[in-house]
Formats: sequence, C-alpha cells, structure tokens
Amino acid sequence: MIDCEQISHLLFIFFSTILIGSILQLLMMALPRNTSRREKHYEKIIKDLEELDKLEKATIYDTN
Repeated sequence: MIDCEQISHLLFIFFSTILIGSILQLLMMALPRNTSRREKHYEKIIKDLEELDKLEKATIYDTN
C-alpha cells in the first residue's frame, strides 16, 4: 500500500516537472527564432505588396 510520504513525493515530482516545463516554454518563446529562406521570401513579398498598395493610393489621390 502507498503511504503519504510516497504520495507527497510523487506529487512533488509531478508538479515540479510541470513547473520546469512551463519555465522552459517561456524561455523558448523569449529566444528569437531563426528565419528560414521561405519566411524571408514571404516577408519580401509582403513588403513589396505594401509598397504597391501605397503607390496605388498615391496615384488615386493624384488623379482626384
């Protein structure tokens, strides 16, 4: 039969692993990610589209 000391030890291990896991997750979220080639390509496309949108708005305002 399991006594109280074993139960408390198991609970301590369980909650400490949850705590360590959450701390590691926070640390990994705080570290900057390396951007891949595909992400850089998408960022360039988004930047180009934003510039085109600005140019279109500028030409619309110029014609009015």
